[in-house]
Amino acid sequence: MRKLIPLLLLFVPVYHSGCYHSTGIAAPASVISQVDDNNADSFIGDSPKTMASEGDFYISNNHFEIVVDGGTVGERKQNFLAPTGGSVIDITNIVVDSLGNRNSYNNDNINQIFQVVNGNLGTPIAYTSIKVDTLTEATSSLKLTGYVMDRDGALQAAGVQVDPVTKLAMGLQVQTIYRIDKNDEDFTVTTTVSNDGSIMAPIRTVGDYVFLGGNNLKPYIGAPGLGYCPAQGIMTPVYVPFASFAVHSDPFDSLAIYSPDDGVVEVTFDGCNRAYTRSGGQYLTVSKPSHAGDMLAPGESLTFVRHVVSKRANSQYSAAFYAIGKLDNAPENPRNLFSEVGGLSGFIYYSTNSSGLTVTAEQLLPGSYFDGTNISASPIPVPFATYRTINSGSFSMLVPPGRYQIRIQGNGVENYLFSQYQVIEDPDPDVTGDETVTSFPIDVEVGKTASVGNVVIKQADSGSIETFSKDVDGNLIPARVTVLPDDPGTLVYFGDEEEGAKGSLNNFFLYYGDRKIRLLSGSHHMLFSHGPLYALTEETASVSATTDDEGNTTITTTPETLDVTMDKIVDPGPYLSCDPAVKTSGSYNCAVSKRSRLMSVLAEGLDVIFAADINLVTNYDKYTDDLERQYRLETGDKITIDPDSVRVISGATVKNFVPDSLLQKGFGEFTIFPIKWKKGVKGYGVGETGNRHFATVLDNIKNRSDKDIHAILSNPRAENPLPNGVVSGLFTSMNMPVPATLSDPYFEKTSELGTGTTNGDFGMMEILAGNEYGQYLMVRQDWFNILREGRALIGCGGSGYVVNAPEFSGSPRTWVHYGSDPYDEDTFIQEFTAGHSFISTGPFLDVTAGDKLPGDTVAASEGTVPLTIKVQAPDWIPVNELRIVVDGTVVQTIDLSTESGPVRYSATVPVVVPSSDSFIVVECGATLADIAAGILPGGNFSIVYPNTEPIAFTNPFFVDGDGDGSWH
Repeated sequence: MRKLIPLLLLFVPVYHSGCYHSTGIAAPASVISQVDDNNADSFIGDSPKTMASEGDFYISNNHFEIVVDGGTVGERKQNFLAPTGGSVIDITNIVVDSLGNRNSYNNDNINQIFQVVNGNLGTPIAYTSIKVDTLTEATSSLKLTGYVMDRDGALQAAGVQVDPVTKLAMGLQVQTIYRIDKNDEDFTVTTTVSNDGSIMAPIRTVGDYVFLGGNNLKPYIGAPGLGYCPAQGIMTPVYVPFASFAVHSDPFDSLAIYSPDDGVVEVTFDGCNRAYTRSGGQYLTVSKPSHAGDMLAPGESLTFVRHVVSKRANSQYSAAFYAIGKLDNAPENPRNLFSEVGGLSGFIYYSTNSSGLTVTAEQLLPGSYFDGTNISASPIPVPFATYRTINSGSFSMLVPPGRYQIRIQGNGVENYLFSQYQVIEDPDPDVTGDETVTSFPIDVEVGKTASVGNVVIKQADSGSIETFSKDVDGNLIPARVTVLPDDPGTLVYFGDEEEGAKGSLNNFFLYYGDRKIRLLSGSHHMLFSHGPLYALTEETASVSATTDDEGNTTITTTPETLDVTMDKIVDPGPYLSCDPAVKTSGSYNCAVSKRSRLMSVLAEGLDVIFAADINLVTNYDKYTDDLERQYRLETGDKITIDPDSVRVISGATVKNFVPDSLLQKGFGEFTIFPIKWKKGVKGYGVGETGNRHFATVLDNIKNRSDKDIHAILSNPRAENPLPNGVVSGLFTSMNMPVPATLSDPYFEKTSELGTGTTNGDFGMMEILAGNEYGQYLMVRQDWFNILREGRALIGCGGSGYVVNAPEFSGSPRTWVHYGSDPYDEDTFIQEFTAGHSFISTGPFLDVTAGDKLPGDTVAASEGTVPLTIKVQAPDWIPVNELRIVVDGTVVQTIDLSTESGPVRYSATVPVVVPSSDSFIVVECGATLADIAAGILPGGNFSIVYPNTEPIAFTNPFFVDGDGDGSWH
């Protein structure tokens, strides 16, 4: 008997081995310690994430380890969301080798987690005491005690007494126990809220607030067929067996939170249903199931017991299946969705080429969920799996009883809806055609597994086109291919925003200059680009399928091969392009792997990048090895990529983690470079940043370096507030009005090391960060005002994107006047920090004053400074005007909107300057009015660089107007 169903989907976890280092912790099965000066080396290693800081608590058994923030009320330490400590900072899996050595990797599985009531960040729990509760060979536990905090005034409005200074509701006492037991693979969190007051308190539930960084994927998934996911935009809580998410960075981790005692957990999202989406820095709350309007009476208490499991896996399903097993064996209660379930299984067979294809599946009715009162049938289709179909294998899942239909849909597979499978009987194997085919509905019964047998995935018609991008001399060069189908209803999707190996969205990266591009049936328009110096090359390609009388399908691609010539229109001469703000999955808010990032960097034609991950020095040594392996996997061919194709300057982005009266709304971010990657130092060279001012962090890095260390004030007007309103832009955090000043007392704060280093000791500022043009216009005014104050602050621009598409590294980029000598990192840094550069999202703006460059001091002659200005751009990059700015005021505007050809403007312009010291900045591209109004250009520029204004501006020429031989 053979079972067949035309199509289904693989649903199994894939494990990842990862790389681990010794923790240096001794062998006891149960450990609990508080980090101090004496043991810091044991707990504060070279973690790429926050891991432990002094004063934190460290708990472990022989399966995994946890770091809990040791701060109390008013101390945030690493956790910049919570009003207090007591938060889980890190969960790490431990591997015990054959010799009994315990190895782990300090990877943040949860970036931030702390307790709240009512699923509301406005009523968090503030701990006033954290201490060791139990420490035996079998068990370790921490006891945290405190109160509910009334941050948003909701409790006081309901009549609860609240301390006017601390905002603590002293009658609402809280106790949380973190417990880990010997040999357990999960740890238990128990929180109790007690009403010791005299009135009814509007407390309906208690639970965890989980902040998800951008490298957390799929922040929620219910069990297959169990749990309920409301439609997009619905903000009511969902009741699911567990909440789970995965960390998309090496090593991968899978984590789930579940509660056997309650059967389900109540989950709320950040303003909408975020099931099956990448978080990108959002949150969810996981609480005890409750009802709207529930109250906590005087003398009563509310207790929520939940379990957290962490698994080493590149899929969240590993921890999810663990939770399913625990729930399946849990005592029955009215809310346990696993009290009556059956099974659905089969074997997936997929032998066709899956390159660039994405498959999603959706289970239709039945499906069950807990609606807060009863277990009911789901009123809408219940999604159960998303999976990248790349191999064959078995699947098995627990589902509620009922009759099922399966829908399969995705890019690269035919879309189907099935309600039955077929069983083929072969009574006599010697008789041809002696077969009986019977169709059966997909029925699942309690306690039984319905097997649908072999499952065959049918690929949609598609074809591969061998594609080559070359320069005019016939040499392979990297390129980005933007694919636009002629049919607007057709989706071109090579991969998620953070991916590169199979492309990102509708962009495909020819990182070596040749790859096979798989396209679905139809006609496609293709744009080949290699950064802003090159002309675009436009091509068309089509894929068609014909079927003969015997059912054989022939795929035809036209053309079979694309050989594209990339023409360099603008010669950069002595300039090298750099992006000083490149992030990868080492940052908590980014999911782009180093390999994927470099694929796009090569395609964009960048010469230099700065590693700028948050609190982490990313190691780019031998980055070409990974790309060469990827190429060999794709083609079977061995290549050599020149390691000088992209030069990497090691650095990191650090935060000012000290909240005080000067930084009420958040923290500042600074990019520090060069920092040598160093094993054994936290952040691989960054060092301790928790509870430190920028000046101290800078001093610590200087003390470990044998080179001059430089700092950039990054994105100072950044907003994008975290859920508690905390922002990362320094000027925004300081509530500083536009234009900013550096005379604020914050910048006078000195390093704890007594060196005299201050928070103002940065020589550069990021003027344009990504495509935040509203912020750019404000920072532009800030910069001009700081220059008017006499501070020679050098500007730069970088991408800082946490995705690989549709925003790209190198947009914007900083063009540095380097010269013709062979590349030397120290020389490049010297030119970069001297301001011998201009910033651009497209136009090439070369400006000199005689032999002087931007960033230099120039002498005025009879009240003028002659500037030689040349504006260049390929025809696809619009340049509407040229502006000359003196002391922050536009003194001359030249219309370039009708100019064509590579050279849009070339002339020497006498610029009138005052008799006092001043500065000159030259700008070109979009008009200031269009930038302010958000009017973007059309045409191919908007396709290649979406949401981007074509602009360029120089660093200042510092004009010695009073003739004393110096500037200010």
